[in-house]
Order: sequence, then structure tokens, then C-alpha cells
Amino acid sequence: VDERNQLLDWHPSQELQSLLNVRSVIADDVAPAPPGNRVKTYADDPYYAFASYKRQDLARIAPIMQLVRDLGVPVWYDIEIPGGSEWDEVIEDRIAKSSFVIAFTSNAAIESKYVRREIKFADAIGLPVLGVLIENVELKHGLKMMMTQYQMLDAHARDFNTRLKQAVQRLFRNDKNGTSGGTWPR
Repeated sequence: VDERNQLLDWHPSQELQSLLNVRSVIADDVAPAPPGNRVKTYADDPYYAFASYKRQDLARIAPIMQLVRDLGVPVWYDIEIPGGSEWDEVIEDRIAKSSFVIAFTSNAAIESKYVRREIKFADAIGLPVLGVLIENVELKHGLKMMMTQYQMLDAHARDFNTRLKQAVQRLFRNDKNGTSGGTWPR
């Protein structure tokens, strides 16, 4: 548990960001979460985004999930599956009840049959899918046909923070039932 929390709390130093010439994933107009906080998840909020990802990508996507949370949208991911639960039943339920799915797209995610199932299930029930490219990928295994209908965001683009905020705001306001996903906090 301690190792997992340390992993989720990790943020690159300013020096590392400048060496890599990567913008911070925390937008200028969004206050960062206090240090030491891990990504807040679904909890009891009826409106949330479902994160579809490959476990090995968690360190790369945690800052983006935190940014979404900082925008006022809870993010549910599989860390909250209770012990002894049938995980596929929980995943299906959480996707069906979410406002939208964030598909964190990497080569490992494309190869994961579980990530593909989550994305295909969301599409099958008419749920919006927000694709976030965390690395260059070749869409395959049925995802090329499915994901090309959605505008995907490149996490390395200079305007990523702005585009993510716009997308999340639009998707959160217009949930799958055509109603507001809640009061937009910003």
C-alpha cells in the first residue's frame, strides 16, 4: 500500500520537466492538489469519469487523472474494487454508471483485451469516450474503427491542458442521458 501511494504521489521535478521540455499537466488556471494527495476516485459521487488504462501506465496517467479531478470531476479507476468482488461485474457497473470514459491509450493498452473490452462496452452503450494518447500508437484489434470516430487528445501537445479542460467540461455537462452531469465547478 505504501509503495502504491508513493507511486501515485510522484510528480516530476521542475528540473526534470525542463530537461524533457514537457509542460506540467496542471493547467495555469487550475490550482494543483496539495502535495501528497493521491488521485481522488469515484467515492459516492453519482457523476464521475471512468478511467480505462493498462496497469503499467498508472504512473504516467496519474497526473492526468489528478488534473481531471482538479477540474471538479471525480475519476473512478479499478483501485476501488472491493476485495472478493467479481471485478468484471464491478467494471461493467462502473462504466455503465459513468458520465464518460477516459481511454488512456498506449501500446500496452491497445494490446490489453480488458482495455479494449472497456472501450467497446462504453461505445456499445452509447457512452462518450475521451481518448488520451500517452504515446504514439497504432490502433488495432478493432480499436482503429472504433476510436477514429472520437477526437483524441495528445497528452504531449502544448495545448493539452486547455483541450482536456474543454473536453471534460463538455462531457461532464452532457452525460449519457443528455442531462447535466452536475454543476460545473469552475
